[in-house]
Amino acid sequence: MTSNSKQSFLFFIFLFVLPVVLSACNPPDPEERAQRARNSQGDIFIALVQTSLPSNFLLEGVEMAIDEINQQGGLLDGRKLVSVIYDDKGDPVEAEKIARKIAKNKNIMAVIGHRNSSAAIPASIIYEQAGILFISYGANAPALTQYSVDYTFRNIPTNKDYGFAIADFIHKKGLKKIMLFHDRDITQRNLADIFKKEAETKGVEVAATRSYFRNDRDFKELVNSLQKQLEQGVDSVVLFGLMPAAAYLLKEMNEMGVKLPVFGGGGMDYPDLFTIAGNSAEGVTLPTVFNPLYSDQKTRTFVKKFQERFNVTPDKWAAQGYDAVSLLAHTIQKSGSLIPAVLASYLRFMEPWHGVTGTYSFIPQGDIQDKEIFFKKVQNGEFVFDSEQSGKSDLFNYIEERTLRLPLQEPVTTLDPALVRNKGDVEIAEQLFLGLTGLDPKTNKPIQELATDWKRELNDTRYRFTLRKDITWTDGTPVTAHDVLWAIQRNLDPKTASPQVEELFILKNAQDIYLGRKRTSQLKVYAPDDFSLVFDLEHPDPFFPARVSLPVFRPLPKLIITQYKDNWTDPDTIQTNGPYRPVEWQKNLGIFLKKNQQYFAVDKVSIPEVRYFVVAQPPMGLAMYEHNELDVMGGTYLSPPVAAISQIKQGPLHNQYEEALTACSYTYIFDTKKEPFNKSLVRKAISAAIDRQLLIDAVNSGLGEPATSCTPPVLLGRSQSQDEESDTAEVKITFDPEQAKEWLAKAGYPDGKGFPEVTLFTEDSDTDKKVADGIKKMLKHYLHISAQIKTKQRKGDQEGNQALADADADKESLSMALFTVCSDYPTPDGILKKLQKKTNWTSNTFNRLIRSTRYLTRTQQQQGAYKRAYRQADKILCQDEAAVLPIFHKSYPVLVKPRIQGWHQAMMGGQQLEQCFFEKYVY
Repeated sequence: MTSNSKQSFLFFIFLFVLPVVLSACNPPDPEERAQRARNSQGDIFIALVQTSLPSNFLLEGVEMAIDEINQQGGLLDGRKLVSVIYDDKGDPVEAEKIARKIAKNKNIMAVIGHRNSSAAIPASIIYEQAGILFISYGANAPALTQYSVDYTFRNIPTNKDYGFAIADFIHKKGLKKIMLFHDRDITQRNLADIFKKEAETKGVEVAATRSYFRNDRDFKELVNSLQKQLEQGVDSVVLFGLMPAAAYLLKEMNEMGVKLPVFGGGGMDYPDLFTIAGNSAEGVTLPTVFNPLYSDQKTRTFVKKFQERFNVTPDKWAAQGYDAVSLLAHTIQKSGSLIPAVLASYLRFMEPWHGVTGTYSFIPQGDIQDKEIFFKKVQNGEFVFDSEQSGKSDLFNYIEERTLRLPLQEPVTTLDPALVRNKGDVEIAEQLFLGLTGLDPKTNKPIQELATDWKRELNDTRYRFTLRKDITWTDGTPVTAHDVLWAIQRNLDPKTASPQVEELFILKNAQDIYLGRKRTSQLKVYAPDDFSLVFDLEHPDPFFPARVSLPVFRPLPKLIITQYKDNWTDPDTIQTNGPYRPVEWQKNLGIFLKKNQQYFAVDKVSIPEVRYFVVAQPPMGLAMYEHNELDVMGGTYLSPPVAAISQIKQGPLHNQYEEALTACSYTYIFDTKKEPFNKSLVRKAISAAIDRQLLIDAVNSGLGEPATSCTPPVLLGRSQSQDEESDTAEVKITFDPEQAKEWLAKAGYPDGKGFPEVTLFTEDSDTDKKVADGIKKMLKHYLHISAQIKTKQRKGDQEGNQALADADADKESLSMALFTVCSDYPTPDGILKKLQKKTNWTSNTFNRLIRSTRYLTRTQQQQGAYKRAYRQADKILCQDEAAVLPIFHKSYPVLVKPRIQGWHQAMMGGQQLEQCFFEKYVY
């Protein structure tokens, strides 16, 4: 508070408070009132002091709260709550009279009321002396709780909270130079002082400050001073005033042709603003503590009931009154007392309380903390809430009609697309960041995202991309080719530790840069202008347009990352460019996304909010789905329990069930470095001894197809059930126990004699353990090979190779390890190279076939030559040499609620939620 403000406050105390104190002869003794409260029975009386002008719906909110409390059984074992209503009309003298009248009523233990600070402050002195609990629903002046400290509270933010919030809001809007008007009312002047100081600390210049009296109606002189400031570059007006004068000032500005953004204070938040100012109020932005559209179940229920009862949308005063009564009732019920001192003590140390205006708690001084301040703007004669506010949120408190609810089996580990490690990470990256391309979930072919088109040059060793010009970050700055280039350079830095960094090695010189053999400046990626990118490759890659859909290629906001470093992904600081943005991220519980209003196609994003919940166990997830707490299960999300699949197919959920193809293979890897797994005949014998169909039917509820190859058939553009081309018929791996015995005997182990015990490493899930047990029994039954099973809890690896890591760490035993391998984009290349790398097995012929796919002409590609090369390489890996033991190609069980429309399961992960909508969604 400035020195002038302090002097004004002292004058205010002298003018109003001292006469009150001196005239309050023989105030009731607080102990006498406490004793009365202790012994009282019957109805519980509270005083409600409204301020009827300007018009508002406070009484309606209070009435609704009291009726609900009484209908639910009342308080303290059935006692009804009754209000005694007064109206101070905002007049300090009238407020003082009412306060003395209330103080004489020994049956009243609490007062809710006195909206204006000038009325609330002198009244609070009387209530303090009389030992009455006082909750103001509207007084903002800091002085209210500075001098009344035992029984005085407020459930509205102070001027300091408002001043800071308004300054921050204007700063974020990019405004630089403002004109400040304020009413000479002590509260508005105090707000102006606080705002001015905070705005200037944020670099917002207050060019000039002018004040006026509440009863003024002629503002030509003020507006003339503003017009002079326009020549000095003033870009907005801040007006802290009370009604009706503030509305008349707006009208004068409009009539004199001043067209600037106007930001006001809470003193203008009344319907009279429209009545008096009319069209002159258009564009005015005001702070408020109540948003009737807030995504909070309690808020929306209150709004719905209020509208049904009074046929009007509640204003902030209705919400404040409703909350104040509800808060008082909560305090009485929880403390089990009507004694004001007990109630005051409970309020000061109360856990955060959730009301229709949000969640907040009290500090010992009597003020609240953590209450959100929203901003709303007048558009077409009504208030529209600012959509850019992230807002406080509750992950588990949502409006079903607006929210898509999805389960993740593992927590999201990062919001940085360069650092994705599991399916949840990939899913979130898809919602937050656009790639140069995306993948069509129906065809798996690359489609436009950030790039509008791309051209192949120099025999597919160069790709030229043209970017959209209407993509922006959430702060409104354009996304350019330089953002993509910088992201790639950053991700190539070993310090970034990107798990996908090897996908960048296709770029010319990228691997040498990563290994420190070349400088970053030698990377052959160019941005000829802001919206063009040229990539030179190490070798031809016909799949490059699909490869750049991977998260590691996605643009990043350089300035934000440079400024905030490891904290750049915090929801409060992150900048995104996708269809959604993060609002709340509780690391082990889930993440909450809202529609990104800066998204270039925001009008096509139908679902406003998406909530991901971490649900570790499939049975729990299925129970949540059945109780309408989840909208989808399966796919890349938490799957239904395998044991329940048969029941789901035959039960009431059968119409919501489907099975989706995946680009994943469920395999076991041999330890080819150890005798006797270094012999191909031993590996082939084990492969031929596995009845894959039996494993699928017995332990996986029929999900998946027996693996006759390492590569999922879908990556070659066919279903395994389709007739295969003649040149691939021999690729099949078949179950043949007799052949298996013959191969094992030729390898020197007839009937398994002399064969060492095998350790099967698998993941710690019911299905994985059952598959391992099935393999163990088949090895024993058909080949007389003994095996033991070791499990390990998965640690979030996207491809589930924790078991393989444990096998690598076990230097003593002969081992086979589970390795579920998935393709990151639609090509067999990634699958086969990952499998080869994990086996430590190599073949010149295999490598030549993989390399040959890079140099095929476009005609040869169109004729399917690359598919034939991949199938031949697959045959070498999985049949001729049997370095890998494929078990089955995975398919996903998927449950989707009927209300979800436009859902197409994304095979590679990262669901395109912007294409989905609710069947009966109401905007």
